[in-house]
Amino acid sequence: MLDVARNFFPKEEVYKLLDAMATYKLNRFVFYLTEDEGWRLQIPGLPELTDVGAQRCHDLTENECIIPQHGSGSAKGGLGSGFYTVNDYKDILRYANDRHIEIIPEIDMPGNMHAGIKAMEARFRKYMQQGNNAAAEEYLLTDFADTTEYLSTLSIDNSINVCMDSTIAFIRYVIKAIKRMHEGIQPLKEYHFGADEKRGLWKTGPECQAFLQRTGIKDADELKKYFHHVMSNLTDSEGLNVAGWSWGDGATPYDRTDFPQNRDITVYSWENIWEEGNGDKAYKLANAGYKVVLSHASHLYMEHQYEPDPEERGSSWASRYIDSRRTFGYVPRNIYYNVDKDENGDPVTLEKICPNGNCLQLERPENIIGLLGPVWTEETRTAEQVHEMLFPRLISLAERAWHKATWEETDNTQERIQQTNMEWTSFAKSMAIKELGRLEKIGIQYRIPLPGARTSMGKLETNTIFPGLVVEYSTDDKQTWRTATTDTSIVGTNNDFSRVRCGILCLDDQCCEEFLYSASTRRCIGRHFMWFSSSSSDNAVYTTYEGMTSYKKGCETGWLEFKGHCYIEGQGHATWNDANLQCKKMCSHLVEIDSPDENDWLTMTMLKKENCGTYEYENCTSWTGGNDIQTEGSYMWDHSNTNINFTNWHPDEPSLIFPNDTLTRDCIDLLRTGLWNDRPCSYLNSFICEKFSDESELVILG
Repeated sequence: MLDVARNFFPKEEVYKLLDAMATYKLNRFVFYLTEDEGWRLQIPGLPELTDVGAQRCHDLTENECIIPQHGSGSAKGGLGSGFYTVNDYKDILRYANDRHIEIIPEIDMPGNMHAGIKAMEARFRKYMQQGNNAAAEEYLLTDFADTTEYLSTLSIDNSINVCMDSTIAFIRYVIKAIKRMHEGIQPLKEYHFGADEKRGLWKTGPECQAFLQRTGIKDADELKKYFHHVMSNLTDSEGLNVAGWSWGDGATPYDRTDFPQNRDITVYSWENIWEEGNGDKAYKLANAGYKVVLSHASHLYMEHQYEPDPEERGSSWASRYIDSRRTFGYVPRNIYYNVDKDENGDPVTLEKICPNGNCLQLERPENIIGLLGPVWTEETRTAEQVHEMLFPRLISLAERAWHKATWEETDNTQERIQQTNMEWTSFAKSMAIKELGRLEKIGIQYRIPLPGARTSMGKLETNTIFPGLVVEYSTDDKQTWRTATTDTSIVGTNNDFSRVRCGILCLDDQCCEEFLYSASTRRCIGRHFMWFSSSSSDNAVYTTYEGMTSYKKGCETGWLEFKGHCYIEGQGHATWNDANLQCKKMCSHLVEIDSPDENDWLTMTMLKKENCGTYEYENCTSWTGGNDIQTEGSYMWDHSNTNINFTNWHPDEPSLIFPNDTLTRDCIDLLRTGLWNDRPCSYLNSFICEKFSDESELVILG
């Protein structure tokens, strides 16, 4: 589950997550589209939802935008603003459907709806000023006379009024609109509406007081169950199943037979804070007849800290930390086996949770249908941070979702822990050798665990959470780096630093690419290929990495070499962004031309082809990595992020023959004559990819 409401992430970033999900057979994507802080999906006919609800700025009336939050700044269009158009959403649906992933949209209500409420209030004021009272009130979510005081997470009004006909009309309109977006691509099956709200709402408003008298509902506390009935009926009328984070009154589920309309009602059960006494809620729901997806916050909430460190990003309200090992050790088949620590990290025993062994037993295991790892984004503001919070521990979740380990059936706690540790060692080594590199190929900027290092008797001792990662150390304030071994001696220095190689991706039986971690940028870079072999050949030995014995020379098959660099022509035609992505998938980047020699070589080798047009701008042109996307007129190489020093512009360029298009012609291509031209980045063009030859000097960032 990805929360794009607290902070927004463009569809291209969603694509990367879908690619990673498909790699590990995670087949349902809960798309959290609305919250107090933002409404992220265009709904045709209700433009205020995105004109107002998807923007943050300094407007205390919230008539133009939602107030700034999470460091979003005072102006529209910055961090925290943004939404998916209908076409964007359909593109995401297509991308997911091609990867056999079901999209489950979530429009959270009745609480957590501040953005939607303020958007409809802005619509109300617009039509009232036009004298159109009917249109103003058609989809209003607010009873302006309701003075009920209640506590919300952000201390703002965030609950729609469930007693108003206009609220029900609004919900029906939104459900129908989203269902239409799915048609012809991936028919909508399940609609998620949140539903885990507290009591104490709608106590004093005249709309609800009149509604209670009219319907005979006892009091405002009963309105929560009434709203569940509303959502059950509205979804059923569209042929949909319904889902929520909760379905009941406190720890007691509603009687499933009270909701006969929907074939399935799915509850994503997150509450298992053992010391609060609700750890068995998932079993209560399953036994009551609801379908249950386990999303237990103590082990599966991906926005929590990896380590119990004050400098570590993430939350710690459900567990002091959740690292990859903790998620790997989660036992979905017996939730009581997960009893180990409270939210502060202090030990908790099963005897304390279930006195005298009186734990509620699961009577209907067929109703436990899967696992969910949500990432909430209050503290996660960039795509890179989302990647780090999800990966690599989401792979641990996939392992538990798809593989039943023998230790899951072991009753003795100590034996189960020992067996888990043994399997974890194998799993963690596989992560280091294969999976981290695989993530890098997809474009996932995963979190690298910090290495441990200490000196003992003049020797350097190191470890990492993933066995097999190589640790490098520096004794000269990070000027040079060396590989730590079991015999490494450290003498006479207090300036020791250590660093991890991220992993190795084996592309076939022999060829593996190693990725190095840059502590300064918190990123991994693929730099060279090595042979995964038990015996050495005549290749130059590079490192004593376990299982890695030799350094492969030269460029790979199909690549052309020129002065220490490898080049290849990309397949087909692509926009600049897509071409850049295709190059990255080959551990390379769009070509960066540094000299007249390189320019001439590329022209003669890559662009002198048959069937080129006679006009020099026509056909046989290729994207380079040059652009002025960030600052108009300031051309940079994308991969190296450096200024372009050598240039070979056509006399009419840049943009001299299209002066009115200067702001949109941001990307540089190489003409068949060897001259340079700037084009709109959306142009479909050939492209050339480049990377270092394995015979060139290995550059290690530090």
